[in-house]
Amino acid sequence: MESIEKIKRRIERQYQKKKTTIWRTLSLLMMIFTMAMGFLIYAKKDENGSFLKEHFNIETSFVAMNENISSFLNSVFNFNIFNNQNALGNEQTVNGSVAYINEGENYFSYETNEVRMLKPGTILFTSSDSEGQIVIASLDNGVVATYFMLQTIEVKVYDQLKEGDTLGTYNGKFKVLFSKENHLIKYEEAVL
Repeated sequence: MESIEKIKRRIERQYQKKKTTIWRTLSLLMMIFTMAMGFLIYAKKDENGSFLKEHFNIETSFVAMNENISSFLNSVFNFNIFNNQNALGNEQTVNGSVAYINEGENYFSYETNEVRMLKPGTILFTSSDSEGQIVIASLDNGVVATYFMLQTIEVKVYDQLKEGDTLGTYNGKFKVLFSKENHLIKYEEAVL
């Protein structure tokens, strides 16, 4: 029978052999990846292959390859962070510069966590309740907008604001009630 020491050495050699094989395989894969990335960077920076033409007299162009790679990557990794479409698919554009996303039942969100003025106007009232901060703004088009569920307020009473100025911030969504001549109106009517 083999001694315990010989068995331990044999097991250790096998372990080292497996470890070396794994290390060599990973090193080879990393080297191939690095070379491929280097080539792709070169192909992106020198789309017309001027270096290859000048030094090796090789006529080539990487334009079509770059377009195909970009198209593929855009289709696979299409993040489109500011798509402005919520699960309901209700996008509301307001005069081109401010766009609230309709979350339903007078709840809205924006592409950032800031609440922006829809139209120029004056701040009439600020307060807070159990659900957060409240701001009432009188817009120059005769609409009164009452904002609820704001996290912070960045305005004071009687501030004159322009369209797009920040009222405050929110977390998740905020609620807005629009009224004109003491009647509640819809969002679409408020932005006319």
